[in-house]
Amino acid sequence: MRREEMGMRARYVAAVALAGLWLMGAGTKARADAGRVEAILQKAAADIHIQIDRHWHKGEYNHIVNLSRALISAQPKNVDLYANAAWLLWSMKRDDEAIALYELGIRNNPDTYFLYDELALYWADYRKQPAKALPYYEKSASMKDAPAGTLHMLAHVYTKLGMLEKAKATWEKAVAHPNNAMRAAAQRNLAKATEALKAKQRQ
Repeated sequence: MRREEMGMRARYVAAVALAGLWLMGAGTKARADAGRVEAILQKAAADIHIQIDRHWHKGEYNHIVNLSRALISAQPKNVDLYANAAWLLWSMKRDDEAIALYELGIRNNPDTYFLYDELALYWADYRKQPAKALPYYEKSASMKDAPAGTLHMLAHVYTKLGMLEKAKATWEKAVAHPNNAMRAAAQRNLAKATEALKAKQRQ
C-alpha cells in the first residue's frame, strides 16, 4: 500500500475515532453538536473519494479497492462502493473477494434491489452460470425499487434454464411495468416466449 493511501486511511480512521470519542464523552453536548461531527466525517470521506478518482485515472485499482473498503465501514448504505469495488475485484480475477463484497453489501442493504442485481449479473454475464444468477434475480425483481430491466434479465435467465412458463409470466410483468422504456422489446420477447411455450406443449 502506498504511503499516500496509508496516510489517507489513517486520517479517516482518526476522524472516525475523534468523532466517536466526542460522542461518548460529551453527553448532551455531543448530541447538540452532531452536525459538526457529521461534517468531520463527511470531509474525511470526501477526501477519500477524491483519492479514489485519482487512482482510477492512473489505473491503480488495488488502491481503489482498499480505499473503498475503508469508506464502506462508515458508509454501509452506499451501494455504489460495493458494486464498483467488486467489479474491480473480479476484473482482476479476485472472484472470491468480489463475491464476498457483494454479499456484505446485500447484508447491509437487504431492502434494495441493487446489489442482488449486481451479483446476479456477475453470475449470468461474466461467469455464464444462469442457475447461480437465478435466486439473486428473483430476489432483486421482488423488491419495490426494482427497475424493468431486472425483469428483462430474469426472463432471459428463465429462458436459458428452460423455465418457459416463468419466462412468459415475467415478460408479461415487464410489459405491464409502468416505467419500462424497453416495452417494445418486452412485447417482442413475450411473443417469442408464448410461441416457444406452445411448441413445447405440442411435443
